[in-house]
Amino acid sequence: MIYWTIGFIAASVIGPLFTNWQVMMASPAVFALITAIFRSVVKLPTSPSWLVNQGKPKAAQHVINKNLGHKWGLFKQQQVDAQTTNESFQWTVVFSKKYLRQTAVGGVFYASQSFTFFGISIFLPILVKGMGIGDASTVNYLYNGAMMVGILLGIVVFNHVSR
Repeated sequence: MIYWTIGFIAASVIGPLFTNWQVMMASPAVFALITAIFRSVVKLPTSPSWLVNQGKPKAAQHVINKNLGHKWGLFKQQQVDAQTTNESFQWTVVFSKKYLRQTAVGGVFYASQSFTFFGISIFLPILVKGMGIGDASTVNYLYNGAMMVGILLGIVVFNHVSR
């Protein structure tokens, strides 16, 4: 969430500097190129979760041991699931009676966070200018700073509150 917020703030600061829409549309290619070079040079390990989902718990355990040490490992249930489950995922399961409550809670939480976040941040300069309150850019910077402080405080609280 922090990196997403940093990206959003950077976009709101850098975006107005673009006057040519072609340059603006091509600018993500720079980050794609950096990512492609990084991924080619630095060899990242395969995700243990992905390996388990592919039915390879031993390979997943090997990746964990190599990168995190021998005191870490897979849960017993993950090992059992990897051996017994080889069927493909069906999206209808997410909305089945068994998981409907979890899906609804996750969806409502995500929607509440995202809709207000985008609704406020995207239209803030227009709203502030329409109300005649000072410089819209300054208000945008204050909003983004407050957003970053809120994200950091939220992470601190989240890490100290029991799940």
